[in-house]
This record gives sequence, structure tokens and C-alpha cells, in this order.
Amino acid sequence: MVARVVERPAPTSSSRADVARGGTSRLGAGGFTLIELVIVLVIVGMGAALVAPAINSGMRMREVRSGVRALSAAFKTMQSEAIQSGKVRTLLIDPVENQLVVEGTERSISLGDVVRLAKFADVMVDASGIARVRFFANGSNSGVAVLVDDAENPANLGYVVRLDPLIGSVEVLDESSS
Repeated sequence: MVARVVERPAPTSSSRADVARGGTSRLGAGGFTLIELVIVLVIVGMGAALVAPAINSGMRMREVRSGVRALSAAFKTMQSEAIQSGKVRTLLIDPVENQLVVEGTERSISLGDVVRLAKFADVMVDASGIARVRFFANGSNSGVAVLVDDAENPANLGYVVRLDPLIGSVEVLDESSS
């Protein structure tokens, strides 16, 4: 019968006795200290604080562009309806309520709280500030130019939506890039 000899590994410097005497253990050597974690959290918090306003500004400009598209679509729809029906159609642009209303109907388009209808040109505006754009059966209209921008940052640098009175084409100009 052959006897097997089992060898035990020699104790290392990080044995329990060493830890008890104030030595270090290999178990905690790979972790992070509390100060390192706090520093990382502060850096992440500062980054988030710097990025959040940029994200909000981008979302607001997206809403403004959406309002510009809604205004352009309303102009084109009103022109089509006037041609198809053979009757004059009128679109009311209300900057106080921030909406577009088809006169004589219950139809309206709200442009939301972010969009501001800032200035009108080439159109008659009544005492309450409402602009009336008339669309005729021959495809022409009374014409209008509307400055659309951000209600919270009114720098008059939004978009100008211009409706050609003769042919009814809609042109959108970005005033912030000029």
C-alpha cells in the first residue's frame, strides 16, 4: 500500500493572523474607496447638469419646427379646399390663443405652448391681433408672412413662413441662420 502525502500550501502574508494584526487581505484589494466613488458621482452629476439644457433647447426647437410644418400644411390645405369647393376660404391666425382656425367651421389647430406667432407681414390684422388669410377658388390668396419662434426665447430668430399671394406656394426661411 502506497501512502499519499498531501501537501498544504504555505501560509501567505495575508493570512487571518496577519489581517488581525492590521495587515491587508487580498479580498479587499480590488475595490474602490468611498472617496473615489464620490468623485466619480460628482463628475457624472456635473456632466448631466451641463448636458440637460442643451437637450431641452433641442426639444424646444423641434416643437417650433413642428409648428412651422403645421402652419405650412394649413396653408396648403386651405388652398386645396378653396379650389375644390370653388368658394373663398378664410384661415384665422390667432397669436393670442396660439392657434389656426378655419373661419365658419369648428376646425382649429393648436400650435402648443412652445411656439410663438411673433410677427405678421403682408396681411391685414384686426384689433384683437388676429390675421385673416383668404384663399380663392383660382388658387390665389391674400398672402401672409409669419415669424414663428420659441415663446420662452423670443429672439425673433425663428422661421418665416411666407405664403405667395399669386401662386400659393409656401416658403419657409430660417431666420436664425441668416
